[in-house]
Amino acid sequence: MKSSDLVLITGASRGIGAETARALVADHGTQVLLVSRNGELLADVASSCSDPTKVEILALDLASADAVPRVDERVGQRRLRAIINNAGLFRTRNLGQWTLADLEELFRINAHVPFLLAQALADRLEGEPQGHVVNIGSMGGVQGSVKFPGLLGYSASKAALAGYTECLAEELRKRGIACNC
Repeated sequence: MKSSDLVLITGASRGIGAETARALVADHGTQVLLVSRNGELLADVASSCSDPTKVEILALDLASADAVPRVDERVGQRRLRAIINNAGLFRTRNLGQWTLADLEELFRINAHVPFLLAQALADRLEGEPQGHVVNIGSMGGVQGSVKFPGLLGYSASKAALAGYTECLAEELRKRGIACNC
């Protein structure tokens, strides 16, 4: 990756998102834009990177109605090398306890927002080197939920993310953008 490349990472305040940010900065000198609800944790991640000047943070709840436009505005016209859709919501319920609100929230964060971000930012992913959309999925989304009782909504939302990813890969291929889950 070129040091001038910008990589957007959602769900970057801990876990996979935070470690990905640290690795991209340390190993590739990549400029990263980190998004998460928790601004304090994002600041901690930024300060723990080998070069904090390569890190921008955006404290934002991706469930909010204005989340995608706010990310779009923050990226501006800069070239994106990748979007790493890592933000996710995990919720368990016994059968009979799921509500429409539960499912809408899971699908919004785990499937719809990653698609909407890729759609909004696709023009910034075009060019050389090839841009990428990386959606962080779950085995629950591809192997069914037999091994995961109580995760019907989560597993279904991650299955939707896998479906979105396959369709996006086809839609974005002609624009020279790769998409994987």
